[in-house]
Amino acid sequence: MGMMNQSENPNAEEYNPFRAPKNPFDASQRAGTSKEAIRRAHLSHEASVKSIGTLYLIGGFLLMVGSIGLIFAIEGRVGGTVGSE
Repeated sequence: MGMMNQSENPNAEEYNPFRAPKNPFDASQRAGTSKEAIRRAHLSHEASVKSIGTLYLIGGFLLMVGSIGLIFAIEGRVGGTVGSE
């Protein structure tokens, strides 16, 4: 019995080496589980927590830019060139 290639095997489906692997965690199979129901019930809460986190990031960025600007403004008043009055 020799090696059988893909075209000789009547039970083989079309072989595609570039096909994405099958996902063992298919959402349709676990849709009825209690964990999935809990997750779906808390999606809005998760979204609001993410939006608050985004607001904190924006506020931190603006505070950093303002601090850098303040440092340069103070440095400009205090510093300067020697002998210029």
